[in-house]
Amino acid sequence: MKQHHGEMANHLGNLVLDSGQGPVKEFMLGGRDDLVASFRPFVESLASIRGIAVNDKVESGTDTLPFSMAGLPGICMDQDSPEYKYTHHSSADALEAVKPEVLAQNAMLMALTAYWIADRPERFASPWPPEKTVKMLKAQHQDEMLKAFGLWPKEFAEAEKKEQAPN
Repeated sequence: MKQHHGEMANHLGNLVLDSGQGPVKEFMLGGRDDLVASFRPFVESLASIRGIAVNDKVESGTDTLPFSMAGLPGICMDQDSPEYKYTHHSSADALEAVKPEVLAQNAMLMALTAYWIADRPERFASPWPPEKTVKMLKAQHQDEMLKAFGLWPKEFAEAEKKEQAPN
């Protein structure tokens, strides 16, 4: 993200499938509540494949959070993988454990989603300014964790100061 910071205005977001080996159960739009309504008809068009929810939740355990912090939709294709908490990054988290039919369906859903985002007649998303991103991250209860790990950017701290300053 640091290396490509200057290019973020050209990006539409990111799309991550990284929470296990189960079927996709929801699209989490990384705090972008403004995109839920436009994304919902796409998700409804997938109903013959599977029922999938859509919401504006931020997922901090995948590679989506840096994009959400850049004001873009960090889209997590959350999976139904309750056992993944036991196998995550272990020797049991191996290609041999993958169910080919689930992997094929998830890959198809990811391809359809990427195509839908890229082929829209209007731009799917533009980056939010830091002030709006700070408000979203606070509303999604991500700010304290980011601050605790030293990941709260200087521009966010400055935006907070502006918000708290008397008029």
